[in-house]
Amino acid sequence: TGVAHAPNTDPLFIWLVDPLGIGSNTQLTLNIKPGPFQFPNGSYPSGNVGVLYSTYANSGPVGGLPPYTISHLGGTVPPGLVFYGGALSGSPTAAGTYILTLQATDSSPTPQTLTASYTITISP
Repeated sequence: TGVAHAPNTDPLFIWLVDPLGIGSNTQLTLNIKPGPFQFPNGSYPSGNVGVLYSTYANSGPVGGLPPYTISHLGGTVPPGLVFYGGALSGSPTAAGTYILTLQATDSSPTPQTLTASYTITISP
């Protein structure tokens, strides 16, 4: 029992013994397939002007086949910050609320691509 957290293929070894002590075994393969690919809208934690900032898209993509590639499609990255692979880092230089449009792509043989909006607020 349990919850699978990633796609995988695992061997299972089954051994059965009856009340007389006669046993038999077999090997099965458990194939865990990826769940549906999802990339929900989200937000980055708030930051402050002049204070070092570093974080990753906190809800991020799930399902599909990791690893994921996240890119910036549109919107404004707060001045002073740099976007790289879903992460924002640097020292913000201007207060405001910024909305970024991000794209996530999974690593499936036929890659799936989704977009999401992420908001970040920088306070003075």
